Amino acid sequence: MPRSSAPSKTVPPPRRRRKVQVPPAHAETHAAPARHVTRDGLFMSSDHKRELILAHAAVRHARPKIGWGIGYYVGVTASCLVVFSGWWMTVGTHLTSGISPQQDAAYQIIERNTQNLQVQTAADSQAVQQQITPLIQAENTASHGSTSSASTSTTISTPTTSQ
Repeated sequence: MPRSSAPSKTVPPPRRRRKVQVPPAHAETHAAPARHVTRDGLFMSSDHKRELILAHAAVRHARPKIGWGIGYYVGVTASCLVVFSGWWMTVGTHLTSGISPQQDAAYQIIERNTQNLQVQTAADSQAVQQQITPLIQAENTASHGSTSSASTSTTISTPTTSQ
């Protein structure tokens, strides 16, 4: 009879239970007493199991709570050292050994462009300062008599460049 490929979802599989093989009455073996064998042939009933579990739980001594202990910290430290030394043996030696004295061409181009931009920005800033200085002076001379324009003239400041 062929097995179906899809398991049946409506009926759960039967639970497996360990059954005791009861020896024949005439055999001289040390089998469990008959009172422990139930009608179903199980070794112990669920009530008897529960009694045994409760008896063992009552006899068990409480363990003091010590914490992690030194062995835990030693184990974590040793594991970290193993991982780090493995990383250093594979990757770390490549990081320290292959540094060339010449810089990359792209880095040199970026550095040169940055220096050119700094020089050009400084020159533009000086040109703007030279053009704005006469305008600020003209505004200050025209607004000497007026108090409202004097307060706005103090808010205008000229940029200073330090080179």
